[in-house]
Amino acid sequence: MLSRNDILETIRMIDQQHLDIRTITMGISLLSCADRSAERACEKIYDKISRYAERLVATGEEIEREFGIPIVNKRVSVTPIALVAAASETEDYVPFAKALDRAAKNVGVNFIGGFSALVQKGMTDADRKLIAAIPEALACTDLVCSSVNVGSSKAGINMDAVALMGQTVKKTAALTEKQGGFGCAKLVIFCNAVEDNPFMAGAFHGVGEPEKVINVGVSGPGVVYHALQSVKGQPFDVVAETVKKTAFRITRMGQLVAQEASRRLDTPFGIVDLSLAPTPAVGDSVARILEEMGLEVCGTHGTTAALALLNDAVKKGGVMASSSVGGLSGAFIPVSEDEGMIAAASSGALTLDKLEAMTCVCSVGLDMIALPGDTSAETIAAIIADEAAIGMINTKTTAVRVIPAPGCKVGDTVEADVSHTALVTRQKAVACAQQVLSSGKSRGYLDDYRFLVHRGEKEISITFLSSIITHRAFQKNAALLIEVSLGGVAMMTLFLSLISARVVEPLVKNREKQKEFITSASHALKTPVTVVQADAQMLELEAGESEWLSDILLQTKRMTDMTQRLVYLSRLEEQEKKMEKMNFPLSDALRQVCESFRGIATGSGKHFQVNITPGIAFCGDERAIREMMNVLLDNAFKYVAPTGTIQVRVEREGRYVKITVENTVANMKPEQLEHLTGRFARGSDQPGGFGIGLSVAQAVTENHRGKLVLELPEGNTFRVTALLR
Repeated sequence: MLSRNDILETIRMIDQQHLDIRTITMGISLLSCADRSAERACEKIYDKISRYAERLVATGEEIEREFGIPIVNKRVSVTPIALVAAASETEDYVPFAKALDRAAKNVGVNFIGGFSALVQKGMTDADRKLIAAIPEALACTDLVCSSVNVGSSKAGINMDAVALMGQTVKKTAALTEKQGGFGCAKLVIFCNAVEDNPFMAGAFHGVGEPEKVINVGVSGPGVVYHALQSVKGQPFDVVAETVKKTAFRITRMGQLVAQEASRRLDTPFGIVDLSLAPTPAVGDSVARILEEMGLEVCGTHGTTAALALLNDAVKKGGVMASSSVGGLSGAFIPVSEDEGMIAAASSGALTLDKLEAMTCVCSVGLDMIALPGDTSAETIAAIIADEAAIGMINTKTTAVRVIPAPGCKVGDTVEADVSHTALVTRQKAVACAQQVLSSGKSRGYLDDYRFLVHRGEKEISITFLSSIITHRAFQKNAALLIEVSLGGVAMMTLFLSLISARVVEPLVKNREKQKEFITSASHALKTPVTVVQADAQMLELEAGESEWLSDILLQTKRMTDMTQRLVYLSRLEEQEKKMEKMNFPLSDALRQVCESFRGIATGSGKHFQVNITPGIAFCGDERAIREMMNVLLDNAFKYVAPTGTIQVRVEREGRYVKITVENTVANMKPEQLEHLTGRFARGSDQPGGFGIGLSVAQAVTENHRGKLVLELPEGNTFRVTALLR
């Protein structure tokens, strides 16, 4: 279980101490691409890499965004091309390098390694052809890296291959002279090369590896440097334990990323390589770690012992953290990529002889060392032989990556593109600068970078500051805030629903009891009212008409009408009786209802106007709609002003059928409208009404997905509009 301190410590390591995933490298076997035709083989190589690594870069960027962990490089390593090209009938292996370069650019990776040969015991014709092609291949491609293994502890050292590689380094420097001989930075000569190395330029996919695999390289010299500051002056065992614990934390992070990448890419997880690989950035130096351990300056006496302690502790810490530690795992000493070593070499404290001694105990060997341009091929071969001998005798991996800088002498400074370790490639930096200049802004944000433009008299410089960690932290906090807010709203909604159900429950029960009472009372009243009405009619037949009997019959008729409407209304509201909806001619049905009131209008002297659009059909309960029209007209005739007017309009309006009944009234106020649809509510003191009709009309409209609207548009006109859908 991660504690809060663990999380905060990891954030500090990433944000302030240069901790990063240096590379996610996908290893791909190209053995199936062998073909007698070199052209077909190159196409197979391009297709296979493009297919397998299609989502590598996108997946790395997704993990980087989601986890907030910088993933500097996404790379591909392939089967040594000398093994694949051996089947092809060609003398020129440069097209294979171009195919690799084209595939790497297609999938968007930073580098591709594997233009390699394994010649520790001898050279085949294919090995010789590949070595001969290395100078031109590295000169004409941008992303291809090359390596040659010239020795092993079991087979010894192939001295012919060593001599040939001395010449190859010189030729590569000459062909890339305009770049300061930088082609040599993409060429490594190994002894005891490992098959699962994720770091460039020496990565290749060994023949013992699976079809494809994900290997991750983790780096963090700055993290170790800051950890050692807390134990300054402590005994060496405390220093060693501190390095182990730091290496443990770094490796665990690397394994997390590796497993996640493996899952998302559906590719087996290979190894995590924890190597303290420095960059030119201040605070990210292996030399400064050695000095923090007590050295006065890197290169002085005690440097080899300090490096041995560091390398041993890093390896042990990594093994404790993961059972999948592999690759080179330890401390790298690439001189031209380490700010502290550059300073030590400039001061004369660090020499080539001392570096050779240090390679006896570090992870690799003489790495990224610039040599005078006139250094002979024989001298370079001798340096390779010495380094290979150290690896062979000590059963460890050693390597040589030297750069004979054309036209330079001892003491000169050579600047070269180190994009294989930089956070941003040269191409991306140029593209970002062009975007900033075209925007016309002097400061602001561009993707994950904050920029500031400095305009001088003769030049313009742009400073970019990575804010990726800040952005990731903001995104994570925002996502967390949204999740907490949504969770809080959900919990509050659940709480309120539970509480409101209890609060409303008594009201619902009372409402139900009222409905039950009205229904029961209405049914109970029907029988005695019917009996009273029948008795009054018998008395009228026997005794003749009288004022009292007429009044009894009138009141019993009113009581009967009221109970019938109450029962009908209760059924509508309780939905005991489901409406039988079917298509019927609405215009004709409503016209029949209106005609039944024509005689009442004539007898009472009221003006009755009917305007019904013919041909309107409707899907609904015809009986219920007839009853609604009946109660609306009954209500209008009861409450219309003396010698007033009653108007009926029926028309289609969009998705609705609009039924309007209006009549002139006297002494009605707007505030009365909201109460009129309630039971027993009346808008006039005029006798004859029950106050139930509008309740029935509202129930019918609601059961037809409509609504009932009451209005007083002119003060003396009462309008009821039923919208049926």
